[in-house]
Amino acid sequence: IVECALLPRDPHHDALAAGLGEDPDALALSGGEDYELLFTAPASSLVEGATRIGTIVAGDEVRVLDRRGEPLRVGRPGHLHR
Repeated sequence: IVECALLPRDPHHDALAAGLGEDPDALALSGGEDYELLFTAPASSLVEGATRIGTIVAGDEVRVLDRRGEPLRVGRPGHLHR
């Protein structure tokens, strides 16, 4: 489960998204040239410099929650590497 409220963002992200007429959460999930390394670790592990963005749960799909904790359907895919 990816929680949009936990995603690292530039302080000006929401204003930029509004100026582009984009949903800030959808833009954070699928836009831009930036990236970060993702990994899983037990909740009891404290990894210096890491940011928790969600939780691993049983199942076979990625679920995304908006900043209110409601399910978010991401309709735009990210970059397609060729």
